[in-house]
Amino acid sequence: MQKDNMKSYMGGFSRKVFLTALVLLCLIVIPGLALVFAARDPDRTVNTPEPAERAEEMNPLILEWMKNNSGMPEHVLHEIYRAAVNNINSDLILAICVVESNFNPNVKSRKGAIGLMGILPGAWLDELKAQGIVHEKEDLYRISNNIASGAYVLQKYLARTKTLEKALIDYVGGDPDYAHKVMKALGELYLARWSKPETA
Repeated sequence: MQKDNMKSYMGGFSRKVFLTALVLLCLIVIPGLALVFAARDPDRTVNTPEPAERAEEMNPLILEWMKNNSGMPEHVLHEIYRAAVNNINSDLILAICVVESNFNPNVKSRKGAIGLMGILPGAWLDELKAQGIVHEKEDLYRISNNIASGAYVLQKYLARTKTLEKALIDYVGGDPDYAHKVMKALGELYLARWSKPETA
């Protein structure tokens, strides 16, 4: 009986160790490599669809994670999901969206950052217009324009810093805690993606 309890305990412990290692892999290695490779090519179009993601059906587990982190209607979350997967680093974009806005496209911060990815028009509007990503400030409240803008800004910082943590700190204007918040959200997203739905 004691041996059975020990086996059960060791089995549970092994699963926890494996899950922890998997989370660390997801949080550090996978996004880090993806972003380093993306940063090596700063001229790559930011809204180029990733073939694997584009072909993939909407993941209901990710949509559920989005719902759990937002009070927005489901059709809005669907539109955000579609806009995110049409950009490189789509999981990172969703993680930034949850930290910046809880998936609310109409939010505006005290510093004036607008929309899903918290774009500062004072810093970026002219460049985003020159790139044809937006035509006017109000476009930053549109889901597709805001996400394309955020992807562009993020890519610029990645190309400059070559590291995810520094790029995220620059993205938010210097707050080191921001990178930890985004990486935590990214880890939660990965866990949601790979979790098994409960069966009745």
